[in-house]
Parts: sequence; C-alpha cells; structure tokens
Amino acid sequence: MALSRRNWNNIIIFCSVAMVATLSFLYEKTDHLPDNSQVLFDAQAPLAQLEQNDWWMAHRDNNWLCSSDIKNCPIWVEAWRNVHVSIVEHPTLPTEPPQHLTITIKDIPHSQHWQYYPDAGLLQSANGAWYLVPPSLRAGLIPETAANVQG
Repeated sequence: MALSRRNWNNIIIFCSVAMVATLSFLYEKTDHLPDNSQVLFDAQAPLAQLEQNDWWMAHRDNNWLCSSDIKNCPIWVEAWRNVHVSIVEHPTLPTEPPQHLTITIKDIPHSQHWQYYPDAGLLQSANGAWYLVPPSLRAGLIPETAANVQG
C-alpha cells in the first residue's frame, strides 16, 4: 500500500521530533558540563567536612572517613570534592523538601549551613545564593547506603 505525501510528511515530522527528544535526553545524561560552571571547592578553599542529613564525611589524617552506613565513601567524597556548579539568579523553587548540608572548609573555623534539593540539582548557600549542579553530576552527591541499595 502506497503512502500519501501527507503521511510521509507526518512520518518525517514524527521522526524529527523523536530524534530531537532523544538527543536532548542524551545531552542531559552525559558528562557534559556547562561552559559557565565552576568548581565549588578548589585548592584555595578545599572541603574539609560535610554533613548531609544523617550522613557525614570528614578529612582526618590525610584520609577521608564517612558514616559507617555509607557503602561508596570514596565515590561520594570525590563527587562532592569535584562538584561543579553554575550560578542561578532566580531559580524555580522545587516542591521537594531540601536536604540540609553543613559544610566546613579547611582553615575556616566555622561551618556553613546550606540547602540541597537533589531532584532539581539546586544548592542554596548560607548567604542565600543559588547554584545549579549539572544533571550528570547529581547522582554522585547522594551516598549509597544499605537502605537505599536494597529498596
């Protein structure tokens, strides 16, 4: 059965939309970092300790230690130490409840209290500034525990 010109045009439009959707999805999930992203912690302000809800990591005696229930401590530590962010002026506030972060920078005596919205990838600093974590880096910022690996 021969297809009409209109049917062929519909097929071409559908395939084009499907291709754009597929490429957009792949672009979001790859290790792509936006051009305007920058590291959150660098050599001048290295991460010394982080508490995320009930989990923690700390740099002690040239080693990183984590909560005992964290199964991927080295991966989680590297994800936070190397996280890139972009500044966001007016973010759309997520409906999810935030995770509370307590961040300690090396050689700074006081800790900073931040908010992290994992699904949206938004970080709110202690002074109210907003940062966006690229989608490709978000998964590593949540540690694997026995509870979230099993269920």
